[in-house]
Amino acid sequence: MKKYLLIAGLTLCSISFTYAQSTDANEQANYTQVITKRSEKIVTALNITDSVKFKRVVAIIVDQYRDLSAIHDTPQSTSKRYKIKAG
Repeated sequence: MKKYLLIAGLTLCSISFTYAQSTDANEQANYTQVITKRSEKIVTALNITDSVKFKRVVAIIVDQYRDLSAIHDTPQSTSKRYKIKAG
C-alpha cells in the first residue's frame, strides 16, 4: 500500500512540475511578444528605413526590457527598495 501511495505522490509531483514549467514557458513567450511589440512601436517612431538596423535596434530594446525585468524581479532589489533606515 505504501508503495502505491509513493508512486501516486511522485506522479502528482511530476505532473505539477511539468505544468509549472509549461506555464513559465508560456509566460516568457507572452512577455517576449509584448516587449517586442512595444519596442517596435518605439523604433517605428525613429523612422529607420533599413530593415536590418530596425531589427537590430528592436533587439537591443527588447534585451533592455528583459534585463530591467530581471533586475526588478531579484529579491535583493525589492528588499533594498523598501528598506527603512532607522533614524
